[in-house]
Amino acid sequence: MALPQLLFQLRTIPQAGRFLGVLCLFTFSMFLNDAVLEPYGAAVFGMSVCATTSLNVLIALAFFAGLGLSGFWLIERACNIRTARVGAVLAALALLLMLWAGSGQSIPLLRTAVGLFGLSLGVCMNACLTLMFSFVQPGCTGFLLGVWGGGLCLFLRPGHHQWRRSAHLAHSLERR
Repeated sequence: MALPQLLFQLRTIPQAGRFLGVLCLFTFSMFLNDAVLEPYGAAVFGMSVCATTSLNVLIALAFFAGLGLSGFWLIERACNIRTARVGAVLAALALLLMLWAGSGQSIPLLRTAVGLFGLSLGVCMNACLTLMFSFVQPGCTGFLLGVWGGGLCLFLRPGHHQWRRSAHLAHSLERR
């Protein structure tokens, strides 16, 4: 499908703007940790590049746990909106724990907060996706997810290359 056809198709779906806006907001917050968390770990805790990068593993594992928790348990017992609220409150608590860990320079507390942040992102993302799927016209869900996935790839590619250059520079400086 060519770009003009894609844009025309998007304009025919009334909920497309809201759907993509919410997903972009969550995606931005999910991947913002690359830009903020690693320098925070290095500057405040004196962690090496390898140690700060390992925080991403915690976020990813906890994210998948949050997806499973919300998909198989929370959404069935509470509605989508309550589940999204729980995820948002957990994310706020995780961010406060990260700040508290910085004031005491407690790496175990930082790792706990990062894990809680990943869990909350998984809960929020799943609840919001499920909620948005209920609002989108039947047959349009896959199309919107495809557009979001393609946009995500285009959005993350330049940042990924910049991150690799920064990590390589930091690694070469550590060796000196």
